[in-house]
Amino acid sequence: MLQKLGAAEAGYYFVAFQIAALLNSVSTAVGEAVFAEVSSDPSGSVNSCAAPRR
Repeated sequence: MLQKLGAAEAGYYFVAFQIAALLNSVSTAVGEAVFAEVSSDPSGSVNSCAAPRR
């Protein structure tokens, strides 16, 4: 990539790729956290997700 595009363009590509990887890891972490919460109390999981918290 560096030889084909040059240093500046490769840097922009790297930063964009790292931001995309960060967003992907955030969505994975949130999904795993929701899975852990639901599996700890499966009987009330639907009600607690649908009802607003006050």
